[in-house]
Amino acid sequence: MPVAKIYEHWSSQAAKHGLDPASSWSDRRAIELEIEAISAHLVPGLHILDAGCGSGYSSARYAVLDDSRVVGVDYLPQMIEHALERLADLPSNVSNRLEFYVGDVRKLDFANETFASSPRGP
Repeated sequence: MPVAKIYEHWSSQAAKHGLDPASSWSDRRAIELEIEAISAHLVPGLHILDAGCGSGYSSARYAVLDDSRVVGVDYLPQMIEHALERLADLPSNVSNRLEFYVGDVRKLDFANETFASSPRGP
C-alpha cells in the first residue's frame, strides 16, 4: 500500500476518534489483550519505546507501571497531538514519565541502547 494511502487512513482515524483507543485499533478488547500481554514482560524502571503509539492510550497504560518511562512515537502529527492532550488528564506522577514525538519508526533518532531490555541503572 502506498505511504500516502496509509497516511490518509490513519489521519482519518485520528480525526474520527480523537483520544479514543479506536483511533489506533477498533477492537477495544484486542487493545486490552495486547497491553496485558506486553505488561507481563515489563519490570519497574524500564525506558520503553512505544513505536506507532497512536493517540498514546497504550503508552499511558505502560507508564502507570512502577517507575517506567515511556516514549511514544507516531508518524502522524494528529496522533501525537491527541497523545499530548491525553497528558492533561493523567496524574502528574504518570504524565511526567511520558514523552511523545512525531517520527518515522523506520528511522528513529535515538542513541543506541536508549531502550534496553533491562531496567536502567542508578
